Amino acid sequence: MNLKDTAKKAASKETKESAITQGRDKIKLEELVAQYGNTLTICGVDVLQVKDGDSYRPAAAMIVTEDTKHWTFGGASLLTIINAWQDPGAPEMEPISIDLINAELQKAPIKFNIVKTQQKKDPRKSFWKYDVVD
Repeated sequence: MNLKDTAKKAASKETKESAITQGRDKIKLEELVAQYGNTLTICGVDVLQVKDGDSYRPAAAMIVTEDTKHWTFGGASLLTIINAWQDPGAPEMEPISIDLINAELQKAPIKFNIVKTQQKKDPRKSFWKYDVVD
């Protein structure tokens, strides 16, 4: 393994380089909710590396069954959900891959009620809250 080449490739990685973003245009979550309502059915996810100043940070992206032409960033709450899905339940086990998660979501998409909510500690800030719809 050549660490230098791997680092160069990772550092120059396009923000939108993902199986779920290919062939789709980006849309803001606010616009998606405005068009289709707060209940959206997630059928694919990924964690993308986005530029944040001089470094990169992980950001959760998703696609929904209601709009097959677009993808959107889902916020920190979606990243928390994806991280939970990737957790194998035992520290010695490998994390569950995004590909396996997406295969499961393709078979059984999950419907969420997604609402923009004010933070309790700082009401000037908001976040997207995800609740599974049974």
